[in-house]
Amino acid sequence: MPTHIVIPDERAEQLRQFAASLGVTVSEAVGILINDAIVAGKIPDTIPGLRVERIGDQIKVDFGAFAKSFNRDLARQYASQIRALIGPMKESLRAQAADFGVTRRGSGIKLTGQDGQKTVAPSVAEEIARLIEGAASDNDGDAELAGVVPSSKSRQPANPAGTNGPGETDGDPKESGAR
Repeated sequence: MPTHIVIPDERAEQLRQFAASLGVTVSEAVGILINDAIVAGKIPDTIPGLRVERIGDQIKVDFGAFAKSFNRDLARQYASQIRALIGPMKESLRAQAADFGVTRRGSGIKLTGQDGQKTVAPSVAEEIARLIEGAASDNDGDAELAGVVPSSKSRQPANPAGTNGPGETDGDPKESGAR
């Protein structure tokens, strides 16, 4: 959901100039500045309202409105499908991504599951894909993955038998309604 932030006119013009110099939108320029702050260690490498965790060989992505679980290979494919829709793409990629519950909505990326949907800006979609790929990587040191919740030996993948996409399982329903 977009949020309107009031900044001085001079800063708004500088932000527009910065975006133009990079050939991106103002929203994408803000994403670049946020990524710079993450790299500098000034803010955590997470996305508010999103939780990515690896539990054994399962990757659970909790979007707040819904959750998806994949095995590691399908999680990589899911991240790839998200990235495929960020820029210009072929029609064949659009159909394949829709199988994973990833579609375009205007300039944003719509992610869907059986229990809900979430539309995010392309810069946020890129970050989601990166966090999922990090969780699905062959790196066994889960705690070292930025933005990824370490696995817990006491937790099990949620509902591994119920599917709503290729190799995907639904997560636990949210205990609280809205975020």
